[in-house]
Amino acid sequence: MTFLEKSGRKCIDCNEALSRLWGEERCPKCKQLYEDKDEIEFYEKIKQKSKNVIVSTTHTLQGYEIEEYLGIESAEVVLGTSFFNDLSAGLSDFFGTRSTGYESSLSSAKKEAFEILKYKASLLGGNAVVGVDVDYLEIGNRMMGVIVGGTVVVINKTQLMK
Repeated sequence: MTFLEKSGRKCIDCNEALSRLWGEERCPKCKQLYEDKDEIEFYEKIKQKSKNVIVSTTHTLQGYEIEEYLGIESAEVVLGTSFFNDLSAGLSDFFGTRSTGYESSLSSAKKEAFEILKYKASLLGGNAVVGVDVDYLEIGNRMMGVIVGGTVVVINKTQLMK
């Protein structure tokens, strides 16, 4: 070991000798792992918080007061249609029945877009999204999309008057 490597200090995680110039209590490798762990924990907490985000097409929520407007957010989900969905849809069109393949795909895409919107709202510090709008679009011959957007807000329950 050189003079620079001899500090007498060791990494608190792996017990690796630390350089005199290294001002941290973890070696560079463990520091990166620790930071990644913290980041993963942060996003897991946000994911849990997002489950409680209220989403509404109205601009107000009965029983709640909007404390703060945090901004407009949207979520987009684009999906391709499979050959079998196209074939099934063609037959449905011919016989005048519903295309359950497309319906299922659009329903899944819409659900995913709402989950993304709630996640983004949580990242901004919001607990609700108001004025939500859902749009569907066709992209080319074999692609569909769902766009969900609204205003992220912080809400609090209002006090009931007696």
